[in-house]
Amino acid sequence: MSSQGSSNEATAASAMRRSRSDELARPGQVLAYTVLCALALSPLLCAAVPPLVDYPTHLARMWVLVHGHEITDLARNYAVHWKLIPNLAMDLVAPTLA
Repeated sequence: MSSQGSSNEATAASAMRRSRSDELARPGQVLAYTVLCALALSPLLCAAVPPLVDYPTHLARMWVLVHGHEITDLARNYAVHWKLIPNLAMDLVAPTLA
């Protein structure tokens, strides 16, 4: 029994040491994540005109795909013709997430 008790104590001490080392590693992970996000966003911050000019159009297209059948005038003027085109994968993903 005593060997099992000491084994449990050793396991608990080992787990405590691991949790402390995880806590010490966390600030480094946060710093690395922050630096990588800053690098990923740097093209947006460096450009005079951010390359997001067509974002409202994409957002409107997703809204029409999700809610177009609810408005009869919109349904009459907008029809979806599905084709296998790689750059329109968002048309398949966004309505399922809405």
